Amino acid sequence: MCALNCFATKHMDEESVSRQAAEIEALQAIFADDFQLVDEAQEGRKVGASFRVQCQPLGPLLVCLPVDYPSSGCPSFTAERLRGTQAAQVQEGLAAIAKDLMGQECVFQVISAVPEVASEAGLKEYEEADSLQSGPFEEQGQRATAQGAQGAWASDTPEGTLLLLSVRSGQKVKTSKITNLSELRRVSNAGSICIDLASSKNTENYELANLLAASLQVKADDVEFLVGTRKEKAGDCKKALIRRLRVEEAVSRLLT
Repeated sequence: MCALNCFATKHMDEESVSRQAAEIEALQAIFADDFQLVDEAQEGRKVGASFRVQCQPLGPLLVCLPVDYPSSGCPSFTAERLRGTQAAQVQEGLAAIAKDLMGQECVFQVISAVPEVASEAGLKEYEEADSLQSGPFEEQGQRATAQGAQGAWASDTPEGTLLLLSVRSGQKVKTSKITNLSELRRVSNAGSICIDLASSKNTENYELANLLAASLQVKADDVEFLVGTRKEKAGDCKKALIRRLRVEEAVSRLLT
């Protein structure tokens, strides 16, 4: 959910909904797999749209649009992986840019300023980010796994590879796919594999197991969910064990 500063006392009107939807459509086209819609704008609601964009060197940047944006309100920007002083400096720096652009669609301009704002906040991750963007996908994946913090999206176990998944499903999801491959290739400590899971005549976990099996070139029977069974709803967050597959090979197959 959005941070508390996403909320407002006003309700969305038709013009705000239309303008926010148009801007989001443009951002989706620009950022592709690096864009994840969290909540859509709807007329009469007390909150606007929200979404995440993967931004180097911040990682996931949560953007929340107030109900009166873009006519008068300013969006909020939260670097979800940062903490303390750096998080506050980045948030304040991006907010200042948005304020200067008040009255117009400004999200792309603000995101374009992320490298400068991050540098002013003292972030020193550019060299690592650049190195992860070059070289074969196999090398990127192995390096990401080796450098990833505890709780990263892929880890080795005696039984195989453990994957952390973030699953989105519902009527609005039309195609089952992994949506953040670009982030996984670039960011060493990406938190989870983000998956859109389209509705099907089968159960969600059944479809999720088949999607992972196809992506990792294994049998569906080798995919085991540590919480829930294939007959249950997939849920928003999930751990999947890929049996008899080492983490280096799993990362290589997934990212290529």
